[in-house]
Amino acid sequence: MFLTNTTFASAFEGLATQLPGYTTNRLPDDGPNVQRLTDADGRTIGGRIRLSGNIVQLWVTAPSKRRTPHAGPGLRPGRSYHTLLDVGGLDGDPAAVIHAAVAGNLLPVFDRKPRFIGDRPWETSTAVSAPESESEPEATAVEPEPEPGPNALAEAPAGNTSEPPP
Repeated sequence: MFLTNTTFASAFEGLATQLPGYTTNRLPDDGPNVQRLTDADGRTIGGRIRLSGNIVQLWVTAPSKRRTPHAGPGLRPGRSYHTLLDVGGLDGDPAAVIHAAVAGNLLPVFDRKPRFIGDRPWETSTAVSAPESESEPEATAVEPEPEPGPNALAEAPAGNTSEPPP
């Protein structure tokens, strides 16, 4: 897939119809390769074409002022979270491809921001099962193997063929 500014703008308009409450909201200084969507709470989804239409940079930005105080592991006010989407080898509707990336990787960040690369906290269960019994686990002792002595080679079995004969 190769995205031009026109197909990218069309894809973002399609994305706005797939995400309830979001509308297109381009800023005056946005170039022709930048698109933005904003919802009523001020959450922004943005995108930019990179590398001649083969890479799409996508991001979400939390509103700078929240109606409720920030509490929890979500994206902090005024902060952005980015991801890249390589569309070079993909086929299909650009709006559907971008929607899958936004819905799967970016929208959950508003509520649960990843702490490191590869972390997807919205996919893991937060329920922790309690142990069935409150007893201490049994300790097991492991004895180290003895160090080989200076005569260890002389005591090797005669059938060892890993070394060439002298």
